[in-house]
Amino acid sequence: VKTKKLDKIDIVDSPASLKNIQEYYRKLYMSQVLKNNQQIVTLFEKYIARLKAAQTKSTQNEKIEEALAYREEAESARSRAEYTVAKSEVAIIKDEMGAAREAAAEKVASSKPAEEPKETPKEPISHNNGCTVYPPGVRLPKTGIVYKRTSLSDTKRASAKKKVSCLAHVREDKTGLNKSRSYYGSSTFKTGSSLNYVRLQVRTAASSINEDFDVYVEYYSKPVGSSGSIEPELFGTHHIPIEGLDSKYWYIDCKPVSLSIREYKRRSRYRSTYYSTSSYYSDKGGEFYGIIVSAYDKEGNLTYQGCSNSKLATVATAEKPE
Repeated sequence: VKTKKLDKIDIVDSPASLKNIQEYYRKLYMSQVLKNNQQIVTLFEKYIARLKAAQTKSTQNEKIEEALAYREEAESARSRAEYTVAKSEVAIIKDEMGAAREAAAEKVASSKPAEEPKETPKEPISHNNGCTVYPPGVRLPKTGIVYKRTSLSDTKRASAKKKVSCLAHVREDKTGLNKSRSYYGSSTFKTGSSLNYVRLQVRTAASSINEDFDVYVEYYSKPVGSSGSIEPELFGTHHIPIEGLDSKYWYIDCKPVSLSIREYKRRSRYRSTYYSTSSYYSDKGGEFYGIIVSAYDKEGNLTYQGCSNSKLATVATAEKPE
């Protein structure tokens, strides 16, 4: 009795259990057929390319008969049934698999209940943590703060498909520092705090319009005057939820975070006719180092994460900040 190939079997509508078994093994069979035919096509194409290279070399060396022989063999290889059938099978199976994927995607999309597009707010959105969100079309306030555009490097921690893009603007205000100097100028004191301002611009990809996201901003410091190996220290975190984010930029003004700074520097000198020496002793606090910006979708997947200093990527994680 002659049996049908799996690709020729008619898929039944019921029972559902039989249909699932047929579809599963037919998919495995077609994947194997595709792989086998791709190997045949690759082998023939390498063979034809080798013949063409030999033809070119013979032509350059004025060996016309050899060149003609290589050309005839290449044309013969292109017309062989094994090659033409394999190429045709590859194209057919790829088209069929592509159509199956599209049908599955449409089925999933159609099974989801339709959601009404969220209307973009017309007023600023203030949060309890002091951060304010400005939807598209809402005018930003005049604060007098001059921000500096800061590039954000991808931390490579996001596992989900990228849905959010972000721009950052930062300002470190050190006007709150008090400076003093000893009578002889041998010691310098700096005490007080700096205020660190962050403004973000966030938006979604066109395919993710009207989705809800949780944006987190983490602030890091480093020891004053440090160099070489640095261990950043977290000194502040903001959580800003955004509902109905779309493909136009939304602005986020974060509440400024204060960072205490203390620095005591002592200088002593010894001079003689032939040489002079100087030494410095200091007790140092922290200074602003950078930020990590993360965005999570409503399922809790990390869809974006960037840092203003590439070294902060070593301390970044995919977990939501506390």
